[in-house]
Amino acid sequence: MTFRPFRSNGEVENNNNGSIRLLLISNMYPGKHHLFFGAFIRNIEKGLVENGVEVDRIVIADKSRNVFEKIWKYTVFYLKIFIARFSRYDIVQLSYPSHTYLPFLFRKLKNTIFVVRLHGLDLLGAEQESWTHLCLTRIFSGPALRRADLVVVPSHYFLEELNKRFTVRDTFVYPSGGVDLTLFHPTRKPSDFPTVGYVGRLDKFKGVDILLKAIALAETEIRLLIVGDGSLTEKYKDMARKLEIEGQILFKGAVSQQHLASEYNAMDLLAFPTMRKAESFGNVAIEAMACSVPVAGSRIAGLYEYMADDENGYFVPSGDPKALAEVLDRFFRLSPEKVKQMKTAALETARKFERNLVSRGYVERLDRMLSDRKQGKMAPASSGE
Repeated sequence: MTFRPFRSNGEVENNNNGSIRLLLISNMYPGKHHLFFGAFIRNIEKGLVENGVEVDRIVIADKSRNVFEKIWKYTVFYLKIFIARFSRYDIVQLSYPSHTYLPFLFRKLKNTIFVVRLHGLDLLGAEQESWTHLCLTRIFSGPALRRADLVVVPSHYFLEELNKRFTVRDTFVYPSGGVDLTLFHPTRKPSDFPTVGYVGRLDKFKGVDILLKAIALAETEIRLLIVGDGSLTEKYKDMARKLEIEGQILFKGAVSQQHLASEYNAMDLLAFPTMRKAESFGNVAIEAMACSVPVAGSRIAGLYEYMADDENGYFVPSGDPKALAEVLDRFFRLSPEKVKQMKTAALETARKFERNLVSRGYVERLDRMLSDRKQGKMAPASSGE
């Protein structure tokens, strides 16, 4: 868990130097043990800093190893939110309100602009929205969203889902911090062996089981690189053995962002077989495209934001291993010219989501909100519900 104190020589209540001061609050942030845990939060932070925003954070870094550690982390996390000096900041940005809003029930924000950022499961269930999940979102996400001056979502798909459920003051689409093109870019040399990759958590509803079945069904002998870890890692290794494709699968485990680019560049195609309707954007697909790697992705959720069938990749029915196998075979039978076209289209797509570009648009929006507030055009989000 991390709290970086405000960087100044004194107690500054107002922003007089033109730079936006933002407090970022999230219950997910990468740590030394879980490199992918909230990696998009760090992406957002970097994009803001690169655009001149002074960012401090109150976050929970790394997943908890047990329930006792989780309780301790959340207790300290909530305490730090409860005692934080919000008046030091122009913006307080809250992520995952279903898990982070509780201390705000007892806090006033006064003239500080309150931004709530949605990411996925804080609005939608993993597959079907359970009664429990709906209650949690209504208890905590609902009050946070209604109180917010601005609600930020990763994609237009998620904006539509938000509007189905809540009425909010204002919204902005900001695709999870964008992609760092200085880190993710093409370096791959041609390979004679067909290679498909998967990057992400090895958890329920991510579709890794569907991908393994597709590899077994495909007529093409395909090497599969699986980058990431999770609760189902051993189950999937056992599944690969039972499907008799163990020799084609390489489980790489979690890697750092610096090494992730080289993993993408070892792939001909990225598989994104998610079954989660809470897949609000899909950073890994954009990172792969930045390395000129097309994507075979589920026809679901936030992938519609950037996927174009038969141009920068292929849509596949969610949860259908046979359909995914057919797409894999189809891709590896393409002419070199068509493959080149798809790789070029993938790269051009990623450039539209370059981190500095998309972050600049968000910072400009925050600037306008601050200007409107100073001119009295925007009422404060006030004290509570």
